[in-house]
Amino acid sequence: MANELNLPHPLVAYVFAITDVGAAGPTDGVLAGGNGKGGPVAPTGYRFVPVMIDVEYNAARTGGTSTVKVTAAGTELIGGPEALIDATNTTNDTGIITGAPDSVAAGEEIGVSATGAGTFAPATADATVILHGYYLPA
Repeated sequence: MANELNLPHPLVAYVFAITDVGAAGPTDGVLAGGNGKGGPVAPTGYRFVPVMIDVEYNAARTGGTSTVKVTAAGTELIGGPEALIDATNTTNDTGIITGAPDSVAAGEEIGVSATGAGTFAPATADATVILHGYYLPA
């Protein structure tokens, strides 16, 4: 039982910032740390498999919904983890994978996006997103 968490590949985490989510979307996140990039690029020979996404907004939702998803080169992944800000989860939510998610291929940018539905408010809400995943051989 001592090696139950000794996985062959380490879990990595990236922190993104999304500003002014608003009602329209999607709004792409920027990698925290001020490097000016949208996100890291999956290295040659590996793919990034997202397993969990955690989001926290700086202001409570007052209307509509906002869905935060993982992106590969700007395209939202199908089956990846997603978080939903709604009447139940007004400031934060966590999503985990529920099956075999798409992965981010080698050479593609890893990112996140938030899409407001209906009349998501406040329109000036900012979000901090932590994305967890594994780099696996391509």
